[in-house]
Amino acid sequence: MEKKNIKIGLFGFGSVGQGTYQIIQENAALGAEVVRICIKDPQKERRISRENFTFRKEDILQDDSIDIVVEAISNAGEAFDIVKEALLAGKDVVTASKKMVSEHLAELLELQAQTGRIIRYEAAVCGAIPVLEVLDSYFAHEPIEELCGIVNGSTNYILSRMQDESLDYSTALRQAQALGFAEADPALDVKGWDAGNKIVITALHAFGELLRPEEVLVRGIDELPRHATRLAAAEGKRIKLVGRIRLKEGKLFASVMPEMLSAEHPLYSVEEENNRLLIYGKYSGLQQLSGKGAGALPTGTAVVSDIRALLNRRGYQYAKYKERALQSVV
Repeated sequence: MEKKNIKIGLFGFGSVGQGTYQIIQENAALGAEVVRICIKDPQKERRISRENFTFRKEDILQDDSIDIVVEAISNAGEAFDIVKEALLAGKDVVTASKKMVSEHLAELLELQAQTGRIIRYEAAVCGAIPVLEVLDSYFAHEPIEELCGIVNGSTNYILSRMQDESLDYSTALRQAQALGFAEADPALDVKGWDAGNKIVITALHAFGELLRPEEVLVRGIDELPRHATRLAAAEGKRIKLVGRIRLKEGKLFASVMPEMLSAEHPLYSVEEENNRLLIYGKYSGLQQLSGKGAGALPTGTAVVSDIRALLNRRGYQYAKYKERALQSVV
């Protein structure tokens, strides 16, 4: 008997949605197919046939033949409504919305327990780098003392252009937008909020802690003095937007802010849209994860990796979160 392809309903056909669709189309061995794509703008030109699209979310959420919902839209409120309805409808979910996930982590944990369905969101943190997979599985047993890293490819690209080509902030931002690394409204990136959302998600898997976005101290690159990158270069240093979580005396301290790094620092050489996360483990010492942190195909790769995990019914373990919850009961 021929094996049935898993059917996917995709919300959003922007950069991430298109990257995800392309990868699935080019990998028949995955055993999955996108059967319906829900979009908002019926007038916008698309590179695939219009018969693939719908403008009604119910066409996906109420279709019992669709197994997995992939959410890749920009509105966090609408994204949560879609994800919640999908889980309650008995569908597994993959999402790329870091803002939505960071603001609703507790509810998403509860919905998974309530419905028995799975939500995965690797694409919400560091693009193609399997940060959450590594933290959730490989480091499930090991206490982590500190995490820090460059977790926003848009701002890293902007800073690279400012420092390497002496571009002003506005010009470097426009370049990032033209390449699809920054949104038309770049506030989430340049003000540091996007990185802050990723830090919240990472804290759950690394430390078992449910932080709220407002608990992260955030400063963006839009607040940098005009000549900051030039002054850093004069001292042989580079400015990076660094997300950091540190465990001290049993309490987590989380921040996102520009830091001036010397050439010896592991984050100094990270350029363009690349990301790098430094993990300081109690037993393993310093571990580094590096790769593409932005772009349609790198982020789409993370989405497809999560789809593969769902094909095997493999959700996150949340080992440290469950351990903390058990300790609080005892």
